Amino acid sequence: MLQKRGVQTPNRCCLCKSEEETLNHLLLTCNFTRQLWEVLLVVHPDARHALPCWNTVLEVLQNWPVWNGRSLAAEIWDVLPYAVMWTVWKSRNAIIFDNVNVSAGMIIQHIKASVWQWLNMSSRAMELREKVQFSDLVHGWRYVMVDQQ
Repeated sequence: MLQKRGVQTPNRCCLCKSEEETLNHLLLTCNFTRQLWEVLLVVHPDARHALPCWNTVLEVLQNWPVWNGRSLAAEIWDVLPYAVMWTVWKSRNAIIFDNVNVSAGMIIQHIKASVWQWLNMSSRAMELREKVQFSDLVHGWRYVMVDQQ
Protein backbone atom coordinates (compact mmCIF):
# COMPACT_ATOMS: atom_id res chain seq x y z
CA MET A 1 0.00 0.00 0.00
CA LEU A 2 2.86 2.38 0.73
CA GLN A 3 4.25 1.92 -2.79
CA LYS A 4 1.15 3.65 -4.15
CA ARG A 5 2.20 6.71 -2.14
CA GLY A 6 5.78 6.61 -3.40
CA VAL A 7 7.33 5.06 -0.27
CA GLN A 8 9.75 2.29 -1.24
CA THR A 9 9.36 -0.75 1.00
CA PRO A 10 9.17 -4.46 0.33
CA ASN A 11 5.52 -5.25 -0.29
CA ARG A 12 5.39 -8.03 2.29
CA CYS A 13 2.91 -8.22 5.11
CA CYS A 14 4.71 -7.17 8.28
CA LEU A 15 2.64 -9.58 10.38
CA CYS A 16 3.15 -12.87 8.53
CA LYS A 17 6.19 -11.76 6.49
CA SER A 18 5.25 -14.09 3.65
CA GLU A 19 2.34 -12.75 1.62
CA GLU A 20 1.93 -9.56 -0.37
CA GLU A 21 0.34 -6.86 1.74
CA THR A 22 -3.11 -5.90 0.58
CA LEU A 23 -5.85 -4.45 2.71
CA ASN A 24 -7.86 -7.68 2.65
CA HIS A 25 -4.79 -9.76 3.45
CA LEU A 26 -3.67 -7.55 6.34
CA LEU A 27 -7.08 -7.20 7.98
CA LEU A 28 -8.57 -10.60 7.26
CA THR A 29 -6.70 -13.40 5.50
CA CYS A 30 -3.20 -13.03 6.98
CA ASN A 31 -2.42 -16.10 9.12
CA PHE A 32 -1.47 -13.84 12.03
CA THR A 33 -4.65 -11.77 11.77
CA ARG A 34 -6.76 -14.88 11.24
CA GLN A 35 -5.57 -16.11 14.67
CA LEU A 36 -6.88 -12.89 16.23
CA TRP A 37 -10.27 -13.34 14.60
CA GLU A 38 -10.47 -16.99 15.68
CA VAL A 39 -9.72 -16.17 19.34
CA LEU A 40 -12.35 -13.42 19.42
CA LEU A 41 -15.00 -15.28 17.41
CA VAL A 42 -14.90 -18.37 19.62
CA VAL A 43 -17.95 -16.95 21.43
CA HIS A 44 -20.12 -16.95 18.28
CA PRO A 45 -20.00 -20.30 16.42
CA ASP A 46 -21.80 -18.98 13.32
CA ALA A 47 -19.24 -16.23 12.86
CA ARG A 48 -16.33 -18.56 13.53
CA HIS A 49 -17.60 -20.99 10.89
CA ALA A 50 -18.15 -18.15 8.40
CA LEU A 51 -14.64 -16.75 8.89
CA PRO A 52 -12.96 -18.94 6.25
CA CYS A 53 -15.61 -17.87 3.71
CA TRP A 54 -14.93 -14.17 4.15
CA ASN A 55 -12.20 -13.01 1.78
CA THR A 56 -12.72 -9.26 1.82
CA VAL A 57 -13.26 -6.64 4.46
CA LEU A 58 -16.49 -5.70 2.71
CA GLU A 59 -17.77 -9.30 3.03
CA VAL A 60 -17.05 -9.25 6.78
CA LEU A 61 -18.87 -5.97 7.33
CA GLN A 62 -21.82 -6.87 5.11
CA ASN A 63 -22.25 -10.34 6.62
CA TRP A 64 -21.37 -9.70 10.26
CA PRO A 65 -23.87 -11.81 12.21
CA VAL A 66 -26.29 -10.23 14.65
CA TRP A 67 -25.88 -10.96 18.34
CA ASN A 68 -29.24 -11.97 19.74
CA GLY A 69 -30.16 -9.97 22.80
CA ARG A 70 -29.75 -6.53 24.22
CA SER A 71 -26.86 -7.28 26.54
CA LEU A 72 -23.39 -5.85 26.93
CA ALA A 73 -22.19 -8.71 24.71
CA ALA A 74 -24.40 -7.42 21.88
CA GLU A 75 -22.94 -3.92 22.24
CA ILE A 76 -19.40 -5.35 22.19
CA TRP A 77 -20.23 -7.58 19.23
CA ASP A 78 -21.48 -4.62 17.18
CA VAL A 79 -18.15 -2.78 17.38
CA LEU A 80 -15.85 -5.82 17.36
CA PRO A 81 -15.06 -6.00 13.61
CA TYR A 82 -14.16 -2.31 13.56
CA ALA A 83 -11.99 -2.67 16.65
CA VAL A 84 -10.14 -5.64 15.15
CA MET A 85 -9.46 -3.85 11.88
CA TRP A 86 -8.52 -0.55 13.55
CA THR A 87 -6.13 -2.23 15.97
CA VAL A 88 -4.50 -4.41 13.31
CA TRP A 89 -3.98 -1.30 11.16
CA LYS A 90 -2.47 0.65 14.07
CA SER A 91 -0.22 -2.31 14.92
CA ARG A 92 0.93 -2.55 11.33
CA ASN A 93 1.86 1.13 11.37
CA ALA A 94 3.71 0.75 14.68
CA ILE A 95 5.72 -2.13 13.21
CA ILE A 96 6.59 -0.26 10.01
CA PHE A 97 7.14 3.26 11.29
CA ASP A 98 8.23 2.74 14.92
CA ASN A 99 9.94 -0.66 14.63
CA VAL A 100 7.69 -2.07 17.38
CA ASN A 101 7.44 -5.81 18.03
CA VAL A 102 3.91 -7.11 18.53
CA SER A 103 2.38 -10.37 19.61
CA ALA A 104 -1.08 -11.77 19.01
CA GLY A 105 -1.81 -11.54 22.73
CA MET A 106 -0.82 -7.89 22.85
CA ILE A 107 -3.00 -7.02 19.85
CA ILE A 108 -5.97 -8.87 21.35
CA GLN A 109 -5.53 -6.82 24.54
CA HIS A 110 -5.53 -3.63 22.45
CA ILE A 111 -8.64 -4.76 20.57
CA LYS A 112 -10.47 -5.31 23.84
CA ALA A 113 -9.26 -1.94 25.15
CA SER A 114 -10.59 -0.23 22.01
CA VAL A 115 -13.94 -1.97 22.39
CA TRP A 116 -14.12 -0.89 26.04
CA GLN A 117 -13.33 2.73 25.16
CA TRP A 118 -15.78 2.78 22.27
CA LEU A 119 -18.56 1.66 24.57
CA ASN A 120 -18.36 5.17 26.03
CA MET A 121 -20.10 6.43 22.89
CA SER A 122 -23.37 4.75 23.83
CA SER A 123 -25.24 5.62 27.02
CA ARG A 124 -26.92 2.20 26.87
CA ALA A 125 -23.54 0.44 26.63
CA MET A 126 -22.16 2.53 29.47
CA GLU A 127 -25.12 1.51 31.59
CA LEU A 128 -24.65 -2.18 30.76
CA ARG A 129 -20.92 -1.87 31.32
CA GLU A 130 -21.44 -0.98 34.99
CA LYS A 131 -21.88 -4.69 35.77
CA VAL A 132 -18.51 -5.66 34.28
CA GLN A 133 -14.94 -4.58 34.94
CA PHE A 134 -12.41 -3.97 32.18
CA SER A 135 -10.33 -6.81 33.62
CA ASP A 136 -13.32 -9.14 33.07
CA LEU A 137 -13.27 -8.26 29.38
CA VAL A 138 -9.51 -8.68 29.09
CA HIS A 139 -9.17 -11.92 31.04
CA GLY A 140 -12.67 -13.38 30.79
CA TRP A 141 -13.78 -12.91 27.19
CA ARG A 142 -16.09 -15.94 27.28
CA TYR A 143 -17.49 -14.87 30.67
CA VAL A 144 -18.43 -11.41 29.40
CA MET A 145 -19.64 -12.53 25.99
CA VAL A 146 -21.49 -15.75 26.90
CA ASP A 147 -21.80 -16.50 30.60
CA GLN A 148 -22.92 -12.98 31.60
CA GLN A 149 -26.08 -13.31 29.50
